[in-house]
Amino acid sequence: MAYVTDCFQNHTLFHKALKEAFEVFCNKTVTGNSSAELLATFCDNILKKGGSEKLSDEAIEETLEKVVKLLAYISDKDLFAEFYRKKLARRLLFDRSANDDHKRSILTKLKQQCGGQFTSKMEGMVTDLTLARENQANYEDYLRSNSAAHPGIDLTVTVLTTGFWPSYK
Repeated sequence: MAYVTDCFQNHTLFHKALKEAFEVFCNKTVTGNSSAELLATFCDNILKKGGSEKLSDEAIEETLEKVVKLLAYISDKDLFAEFYRKKLARRLLFDRSANDDHKRSILTKLKQQCGGQFTSKMEGMVTDLTLARENQANYEDYLRSNSAAHPGIDLTVTVLTTGFWPSYK
């Protein structure tokens, strides 16, 4: 972008050429994987516990911003959404997200870039888990306050909305 701005006087023809070039190489298949899958995996690695310990919060935000910019050049955004949604589901269910703020931040960035329909299922998944944690905490408070209500077993229930979550065989 700096070359287009500085060397080519911000000419629209060079903007168009830059955009087309990015679209070509961003949609190439690499080692049998689509760019959409690689980008979703990269996001997952940054956002899960242990994946971004060396990066500061600002560096993670900056990287996520760049990922969303790259996503603009990928032709099959729905494929990215499916891969990302499956990886998000695993992170959420196994409590492997490093930071809730980053998780919400990328959803906001994706929503701005691709629209509300694009992120609605992912936001629903995050909401499901937030409600499940609240319900579990309320249940545990109830058990602590009512000595007669002890079931004799540890019980953890997570209620999920079917349409939001990926289905598995």
